[in-house]
Amino acid sequence: MIDAYLTSKNPFVAAINGRADVARSKADAAKGVFDTQLGVKYDNKQYPVSDGQLTDITLEKELQSGMTLLAGYRKAEGVQEYSNIKTGNDGEARIGVKLPVIALFSDTNKQLYRYRTASLNATLEQCGAQVRYRQLRYEVASAYFTLLNHHQVRQFEQTLLNKARRRHSYILKKITVGEFAPIERLEVERQILHREQRLNMADTKYETALQKFATYLDLDPATFTKRFSLPVLQPLRLETDDTSTLYREAKRRRPDLKRLETETSLLSLKQSYSAIDRYPQMDVALTGVHDFEYDNGFKIALNMHFPIEQRRYSGTQKAIQSGKTAVAMTKRSRELMVTASLSNLLNTQKMLLQNIDSVNREIELCTELEGAERERFNVGEGSQLLVNQRELDTLEAKLKRLDYLLKLNVTVLQIKKEAGLNIGS
Repeated sequence: MIDAYLTSKNPFVAAINGRADVARSKADAAKGVFDTQLGVKYDNKQYPVSDGQLTDITLEKELQSGMTLLAGYRKAEGVQEYSNIKTGNDGEARIGVKLPVIALFSDTNKQLYRYRTASLNATLEQCGAQVRYRQLRYEVASAYFTLLNHHQVRQFEQTLLNKARRRHSYILKKITVGEFAPIERLEVERQILHREQRLNMADTKYETALQKFATYLDLDPATFTKRFSLPVLQPLRLETDDTSTLYREAKRRRPDLKRLETETSLLSLKQSYSAIDRYPQMDVALTGVHDFEYDNGFKIALNMHFPIEQRRYSGTQKAIQSGKTAVAMTKRSRELMVTASLSNLLNTQKMLLQNIDSVNREIELCTELEGAERERFNVGEGSQLLVNQRELDTLEAKLKRLDYLLKLNVTVLQIKKEAGLNIGS
């Protein structure tokens, strides 16, 4: 039932997925740095002592390796304003390549770094969305079990009220024939009023729980009531209660731990990219031209920048290493907390199961005592006050069992959440 409504159209789910969708879109947009670019330039100047015309059409493509390929056509006539380019009357075709030497050997460059960073940031947001989605499923499943609990409480309170009403009819008949004193009627009517109040309180709590759960499913309570009938609250069971097994599942499945691993990868990427600052920037460009009027030619260009001091590199490396250490310690501390939490939750589960077994026997005893006390009252040997108390004792035992069941199921949900297991369906 839960899966059918916790879809991308659900507002709670959509709110969770929104940031992750934005990050994925940014990662897709980051691929744009490798898009082929078409450049068109046209200059036509008519100055008092000079004139010139330039037409330049160029296709440029940057590869993930950092190499840049270009191909184009240009035609220059007269005196150029910012260069001494000259071509024949038919212009020239050119093709070239630019090589960032250090970046090629380092397997990274500015554009590739931006793309990989955007991809890792998208992974971070996806992990965050998974954490929030698991929390949402936990809250929805908890709200569902709370609803089942209050639904059964209503039924129990209604049964208790019905017992008092039946006793009221029985007492009126006995008073009519003179077997019971009139005061018995007053007592049973007081009990009815008290039990009606209890039922009203149970109804209110049920309506509140229904409103909360239906809201998670993006339904109004009336629609939910028409579509679904509520079952009896049953205990949840784990496939395994071995702490080591659950811990291994947590390390493999938990999105928050995966997020920390991704943060480490992001820092490693920054560390790799910042290492370029340690070496000189060296770009080599080779361009070949074919003039349609004259002949072929080429151009070789070398551009170098030497970092004399290493403060930016060393400072960045220290900051990144400190960040990686902090992430590693955070991951380790979280793993320790997961182990401790799983151990405590499993102990709580064991205690609740024992209490449920015990209260089941208590319900049996209370039911027997209630029946025996009612028989004594019906034959005129018992007290209505004792019957009332026995009925309340039976109810309290049943309510206690419901409370244990609810706590057990919520505990199992917490174990599943801690271990990264599937929560509800």
